[in-house]
Amino acid sequence: LFGKDDCLDDWKSMQEIHVLLDRLPELNTIVREKLGHMLQTVTLTHREDGQQKVVVGNTHLFFHPMASHIRLLQLFACFHRMQVERQGMYPVIFCGDLNSSPSSGAARLFFDREVAPTCGVTDKGTTWKHLHTFAWDRAYTDPSTVPTDVPELPTIRLEESFPILCSGYPQLPIYTHYIQNFAATLDYILVSHGAFRPVASAAMPSEEVLTEHVAMPSEVLPSDHVCLVCDL
Repeated sequence: LFGKDDCLDDWKSMQEIHVLLDRLPELNTIVREKLGHMLQTVTLTHREDGQQKVVVGNTHLFFHPMASHIRLLQLFACFHRMQVERQGMYPVIFCGDLNSSPSSGAARLFFDREVAPTCGVTDKGTTWKHLHTFAWDRAYTDPSTVPTDVPELPTIRLEESFPILCSGYPQLPIYTHYIQNFAATLDYILVSHGAFRPVASAAMPSEEVLTEHVAMPSEVLPSDHVCLVCDL
C-alpha cells in the first residue's frame, strides 16, 4: 500500500509520506518490508440495477504501544487505496481493529480528516512521540543515532474527494476491547456520510458482563474484542 507506482497525484500527504519513508531507514523497513499487507477490499454491486456500488474495506492495524505513528500511516494508506478502488465516486464501508482509541491520531484522521505534525509532540498524545525511538527488533533506538537531516513531519490530510466518514454506532462504545489492566474502544465501523444512515446497532455487553470472568476472553466471551454489528 506504500508503493510509489500506486500514488494518486493529487494526494499531497501520500507524496510527503514517501519522502518521510525514504529519509528514515528504520521506519521505511518497518512499513514497507516488515508489516506486509493490511487491507482487504471488495466492491459490491446492487443485484437489481447493476449500477449502484459500494466499496467495503477491512483491516487490522499493527499494534505496539510505541507505534501510534505507524498506525496513522497505515490508516492513511488504507484510505488512499480505497479511493483508488472507489474510482472517486462510490461510497465506502470501512471497518476493523484499528488498535487506536478515539483520542488517537488515527481516529483524528477519520473524524477530523487531518492530523497536524504537532499531534503527540506538543500535546499529551503519542502519535509522533516515538517516531525516532521505536525499532522493529529492539525495544528502542538510541536517540543519539537519529539522523540530523530528518525531514519536517507532514500534515496527514484526507483530500476533499474522499468521502466524509461517520460511525455505524451513533454513540461510540465505551469498550470494544477489555483485558486485565486495559480497556478501550479500538474497533470501528465507518461509513460514507450521506450515502448510509445507521438505523440500528448491536447492544454492547455491560462492564458487569465483561468482568464476570475477570476479563476477555472468557468462557462466555471467546474473543478479546467485542463484535460490532450495525444495520445501515
